[in-house]
Amino acid sequence: MTLLENDQFLRSVSDLLVKTNGDSSVYLTQKRLSPETKQEVETPLLMINVQQPTSESTYPIIIRITNGSKDKATKVKYSTVVEANKLDEFWENYTNALKNGMIGLKKKDKKKKNKNKNKKKILKN
Repeated sequence: MTLLENDQFLRSVSDLLVKTNGDSSVYLTQKRLSPETKQEVETPLLMINVQQPTSESTYPIIIRITNGSKDKATKVKYSTVVEANKLDEFWENYTNALKNGMIGLKKKDKKKKNKNKNKKKILKN
């Protein structure tokens, strides 16, 4: 997994969404980055037990994106760590990148779903 700076990550998100062009899946994950998790991400080979203060009220967030390909040669993984003080600006840019890149999405047709349910109810009676 490639850990990128926030700006590089946003460019990579846009590029990956354009590359898939709505034809394949893109997986997005985000979670709070606790001090233990941050230590694992930054130094996976060196497990150093450093006492971190547990009374912090704000935590950074790690955001990941992957194309979910089963083939290791074509699988793409990117991640970034966003600090709490830069989160508002990042969310704005991140949502814009996602909205611009998700052109292949189609609105779900709920009318067909309801008609099928009604047919099943009629057939049961």
